[in-house]
Amino acid sequence: MKVMKYAIIVMLMPAISFATPILDQSNDYNPYGTVSAPNPNADAGQLFTVGISGTLDSIELLGWNQATAFEASREHELSLFKVGTEYTPGNALATITQTAEGYSEQWFNFDFSGFNISVEAGDELLMLWSSEGYFKWRYNSFAYENGDRFIRNTYYPEGTFVENRDQIFRTYVTKVPEPSSALLLLGGLVLLITKRSTGRAFDARG
Repeated sequence: MKVMKYAIIVMLMPAISFATPILDQSNDYNPYGTVSAPNPNADAGQLFTVGISGTLDSIELLGWNQATAFEASREHELSLFKVGTEYTPGNALATITQTAEGYSEQWFNFDFSGFNISVEAGDELLMLWSSEGYFKWRYNSFAYENGDRFIRNTYYPEGTFVENRDQIFRTYVTKVPEPSSALLLLGGLVLLITKRSTGRAFDARG
């Protein structure tokens, strides 16, 4: 019975230790960066390459909310796609809409943890940000090596990648523990318990 209790604890240890999302990909704030200001008929995006296998937890973007004197808040939508598919709503892995208030630069956090999106190192994904009105998303030049900026507007209705610009973003992943690590710990613990039990039995006979 004790062996079973310890086995359950050990098997849960890797899941607990990796439960906290960790930063995977990022193109962080650059004080000399500029901003893109797509109009209501345009989308802005960024291709990124997953570096850590696990479950996608969240994506952060640096931009402006741009609510106006006539509206206290504005809705923003972020969709996630596998690269190579048609970037239409029906093909999105997930889409999140959030409401922000005021007119200021801020980090927008889009929580994808509820979608259970499994990712593997090397996967190429596209984040696509749109809004009900004008919005701004800060970008800089040649800063991110694992993907390119994406734009879609009246000039590029199907969308196009821009190699010399990268949007400011961060992605977070909850890492999946390796099964071998749990089995290794379990095996060591069972061996230790077995030795202790054998030792006690020997002492009792003596």
